[in-house]
Parts: sequence; structure tokens; C-alpha cells
Amino acid sequence: MQCIVVKHNESLRGISTNDHDVYLRLKNKINNMREGDALRLNFATPRNVQHHRKFFALLKLITDNSETYDTVAKALLAVKLICAHAEPFIDPTTGEVVTVPKSIAFDAMTQEEFNAFYENALDGIVQYVVPHLSRDDAEQIIKLIVNEWGAI
Repeated sequence: MQCIVVKHNESLRGISTNDHDVYLRLKNKINNMREGDALRLNFATPRNVQHHRKFFALLKLITDNSETYDTVAKALLAVKLICAHAEPFIDPTTGEVVTVPKSIAFDAMTQEEFNAFYENALDGIVQYVVPHLSRDDAEQIIKLIVNEWGAI
């Protein structure tokens, strides 16, 4: 289980309903542990969550304007390939070199790396995926999507 929590009024709270539910399950698990029980935990300070949401608004811009990349999963793969956020991999069945996209998960990139990835993504999207939009138009649409979501 993973969740993102923020400190709020001297306690922790999940940043979304799902995150808060996961956090409450963790608290309950800890409260019900017996002496000697073990629990493995991983924790990290996440990247800027609002920037991550802005990126997913960018993916929505793609899915709303592309017949080819009509799901978030397809749009995300396209963006990673446009940005060359990938590495070569040898297909064990054919011996051919294929390109495998790398992760953009919170623990896979620093905020600085994500900033550069986002800027490259936006440039690549307006060049290859939605060429009928200027970068400024795309940024305005993304801003509208994010505001609609109430994310920033």
C-alpha cells in the first residue's frame, strides 16, 4: 500500500480520499500490532503533487484531442517516447532492440528531473500529437483542466 499524506492541524491526512483511506488502514494496522509484530515501511518526500496533477491534465489534453492516443495509458507511453524517457532493451524472443519507456513514479525521478520531463513533454506534444495547438494554447487548456479538477 502507498499513499501520500500531508501534515494538517498537527496530524496527517491523505491528499485524496483514497490516500486518506490507505493512511487510516495503516494507522489501524499499527494500532492493532502485537508486541514483536513486524511491518515493513517505505517513505519518501514526494515531488510536487500539483505539478504531477498538471502533467495528468496534459495527458487529458492528449486523450481529448487524439484518436490514436485515446487513453491515459496510451498518451503516457507516447509522451515518454516523444521525450526519449526510455531505454533500449533486447527482446528475448527476437533479439531485436526495442525501446522501453522508463517510470515517472515519484520515487523514480527528482522534482528537477520531472520539471525537465514536463517541459520536454509539452514541447513534444504540441509538435507531434496536437500540432494544431500552440504551446501557449496547450498551456491555457491545461490550466483550465487543472482548475476544473480543483487540483491547484
